[in-house]
Amino acid sequence: MLLPSLYHMIKNYDNIVFIGMPGSGKSTLGRQLAEALQLPFLDTDRLLECKTGLSLAQFIGTYGIGDFLNLESSVLSDLLVHGTVIATGGSAVYHDQAMLKLRSQNLIIFLDVPLPVLEARLGNFNARGVVMEDQQSLSDLYTQRLPLYHRYADLVLPMGDKDEKTVLTNLLSLLSDLVQYHANSDRQADPQEN
Repeated sequence: MLLPSLYHMIKNYDNIVFIGMPGSGKSTLGRQLAEALQLPFLDTDRLLECKTGLSLAQFIGTYGIGDFLNLESSVLSDLLVHGTVIATGGSAVYHDQAMLKLRSQNLIIFLDVPLPVLEARLGNFNARGVVMEDQQSLSDLYTQRLPLYHRYADLVLPMGDKDEKTVLTNLLSLLSDLVQYHANSDRQADPQEN
């Protein structure tokens, strides 16, 4: 199967959207998948930075978490793209209405990275502009967000500490399985093809 045709065979979805913790690989894997499927890529964190002219850390430091979350919710709710691979910010799941809208039209994939792997990847996560309370640890944030990621995900991709090539291969396999599932469902729904 040609990779670009894989996306077009995934019916019922406008876009492929990644959710997950900071450092989970949403942007990296998103760019790789977009390239493999020959689709545009959109990173909502970069979109926020372009819109404000500030890094996420600068915006949060200047205007606070509340203003950041309001802006992020607005950007997520107003997304008008089709046939795009989208990487959201880790805090996207705090916006119930925006996530429900995204989920109604898009395939939502949660990149599930274990906490020890995230801790090793992130180091000083405060410099990234992570939405978290002053006294909150990465472990606390992980515990708080994990149920939200699972709530909104259509698919969960276990990441572990696998290399990028293995993760992309696993994702393409998962998407191929989804295509096969839809093809089988369509055949069962259309008795003339049986």
